[in-house]
Amino acid sequence: MKPVIMVHGGAYAIPDAFADECMAAVKTAALEGFKVLVSGRSAVDAVESSVRSLEDNPILNAGKTFSYIRCCDLCGVNGGSNRRS
Repeated sequence: MKPVIMVHGGAYAIPDAFADECMAAVKTAALEGFKVLVSGRSAVDAVESSVRSLEDNPILNAGKTFSYIRCCDLCGVNGGSNRRS
């Protein structure tokens, strides 16, 4: 099975002036996580790497509180063991 990682940079209407920079930030975050996956480390490590990249980039709103959201759910699947969290 080939590793796959998907990321998004937050839920907001990206202004056209920032579209290219936002896309580059999301691609960078995906690449960071993908490098972790292909190195043989865990899916959790890959997610952590991608999330860190997203949250550290000021052009995105990833990791920032959105006023309408009170709680969130997170689901992860660790492929080899079929463990879900």
